[in-house]
Amino acid sequence: MANDTFKGVGWCSAFLTGWVLERRFVDFSTDVPMITRVSRTAEGLLGYYIVSLIFVPLIKNGISGPAGTVLSCFVQILYVSFIFPWCLKYLEKPAAQISK
Repeated sequence: MANDTFKGVGWCSAFLTGWVLERRFVDFSTDVPMITRVSRTAEGLLGYYIVSLIFVPLIKNGISGPAGTVLSCFVQILYVSFIFPWCLKYLEKPAAQISK
């Protein structure tokens, strides 16, 4: 039960941090065509699986105990709430400039 508490701490603190950073620096929008939403979903899931299957085990092997649990859960949710929207915004920006 204590391990689940550490997971919750990591997830909640990452969500709060990512939400504040995203609102302040990214301002991500979902007002895009349906095909863009579908491709964003596929890219996001692929990235999330990479984070979950590669980086989380590396973190847990490098940092044992509760700190590793908190940090690995923090990284997962920070990816979803800030890193992925930030990457999308800056990768889609050059494509939008080229099409104009």
